[in-house]
Amino acid sequence: MTWSKGTGYLPPTKSALKSTAFKSYLTDNPMLKPASSQLTTAVAWTSFPKNGLDAEQTMIDARDKILSGSDVKTTLKDAQEKINAQQ
Repeated sequence: MTWSKGTGYLPPTKSALKSTAFKSYLTDNPMLKPASSQLTTAVAWTSFPKNGLDAEQTMIDARDKILSGSDVKTTLKDAQEKINAQQ
């Protein structure tokens, strides 16, 4: 809770989210309620050891190519090779 209060981010653990301290914090900070209510549908963001933004852009570009009709297997293989080279 100390980290969450200091940063404004939601707690990183399920136990902290369920704690009475966090519930009290939500009461005092109602602007956090929408974000905390959406955690059940949140997905983890892929983290890369370096050049994370470039890798993320490569993934976005691959998605867009696939949605535009590009061959899925080839597009993902190319993206994988490019991301591996970036890291």
